[in-house]
Amino acid sequence: MRQIYFLLILLTFAKITLAQTTYVWVGGITGDYQVAANWSPARSALANSDVLSFNVSVSIEVSNVPLQTIGAIEVNGGTNSVVFTTNSAANILTLNNSTPLIFTSAGSVLAGDILTIQLGINSSFSMSSGVFGISPNTGGKISVVGALVLSGGKLDFDVAGTGGTNILGSITYNSGSFNSANTNAITWGGTATYFHAFNGSGASAIPVSTWSTGSNCIITGMNTGTIGPTIAAGSNFSNFTWNCPAQLADVDFILPLSVIYINGTFSIVNTNNNYIRLSDAIISCGSYAQTGGNIMLQSATGNSTLTVNATFTHSGGVFDGAGGASTGT
Repeated sequence: MRQIYFLLILLTFAKITLAQTTYVWVGGITGDYQVAANWSPARSALANSDVLSFNVSVSIEVSNVPLQTIGAIEVNGGTNSVVFTTNSAANILTLNNSTPLIFTSAGSVLAGDILTIQLGINSSFSMSSGVFGISPNTGGKISVVGALVLSGGKLDFDVAGTGGTNILGSITYNSGSFNSANTNAITWGGTATYFHAFNGSGASAIPVSTWSTGSNCIITGMNTGTIGPTIAAGSNFSNFTWNCPAQLADVDFILPLSVIYINGTFSIVNTNNNYIRLSDAIISCGSYAQTGGNIMLQSATGNSTLTVNATFTHSGGVFDGAGGASTGT
């Protein structure tokens, strides 16, 4: 019986080992993804946890990418880019390991020529270097189904000629570069959440996006400084929440001089006994729900307007219309 168990363990180990194969690109600066000899070892037996590894000391274009699931893409050297392209918009390259992008150097992994690169449902990782995004003017797309934490590096989704980025999972922004100025560049689906966890030590911005019904934008940082994130004029959110249990001090949350729409619920949860201080803000929301934290609608001379179109609920914290020496309303 022990021999049978030992054999089963060996077979299981062998299966896992085979399933974790890393294939190194040897196909030159341009080459066909589906040619086995362009990989070392030759990639003839495919597995959905294969790791594809690239040295981008020069820029590489990998063409003819099919509809396929792999484990991860690795950049093992260099600071240039690897661009993946295809000949059919139906083709999606899904990366489904828990860590689907591995950057041992600060290179770039880019979707190009109508290909979608998707971070799959199993992905849950922190990215601290490198670039993940779309090659300009190619119609490439990105899809995020899992959970990505940006703690350095760059998410480059707002580029010319993009096919768009769809978020169905979550992105947490701690640091690095994640900017967007085009509402069509990024769409947050109804199950998606954006966590703006930047510490408030400097300027940051909530990426301009399309926010589908049910999506969430949640401010969770502000634990080091007091510089609130900027929001673009005319932004149109679904649900917007301020929940900063480690907030350092009062934060002046400066909004543009135009209406900010929150079509679902505007929620205040926690400010660590400090205040969110608005000034000349114009906010129109579906519902307002405050369970904790402190908000001051007008912290200086002027007028702020909060329009609640459905329900107003206040069960905790301080709701201050005009505080301190303010003469505003």
